Amino acid sequence: MAKRPYSSFRLKKKLQEKKFESQEIEIAIQKAKDLNYLCEKSYTFSRVTNLMRRGCSVYLIKRKLKLEDQISISTAEVEKVFSEHNLSEETLIKEIINKKKPISFKNELDRVKVKHKILRYLQNKGYNWDIVSFLVDEEFKVP
Repeated sequence: MAKRPYSSFRLKKKLQEKKFESQEIEIAIQKAKDLNYLCEKSYTFSRVTNLMRRGCSVYLIKRKLKLEDQISISTAEVEKVFSEHNLSEETLIKEIINKKKPISFKNELDRVKVKHKILRYLQNKGYNWDIVSFLVDEEFKVP
C-alpha cells in the first residue's frame, strides 16, 4: 500500500490503469476498507486541508473533490476544516495578498500591475470577485 492516502474512486482508477480485473479491484478495495487502510472521511479531511494550504477557496475545494475524487462535500464541512485550522477565507485571502505584494513599488504603473496580478491569482483560486476586489483595494490603498 502506498504511503499516500487514496479515495476509493482514485484507488479503483489506479488499479484499472494497471489492468486489474474489476472483480479483483472490488475485492482489493473491500479488503483495504476492512483493514482500515482506506477511510473516505480521513482522506477527505487531508485532501481539504491540502487544498486549503495551497490557497484554494471553499468553492474550488468542493469542485476539485467532486471532479477528481467523486466526493460530494458540503460547504459547511469544508468551512469546518477551515475553522479547525483557525482560518477563514478572508484571512486566507489576506495572507495570499501579503505574500504576493512586494514591500515597495517602482511607480504607480508597477503598483497597478501587481494589484491586477494578485486579483487574477485569487480569481483562479476560486474566490468571490466582490470579496477579493474589496480586500485587495483595502491592501493597496495609498496611505
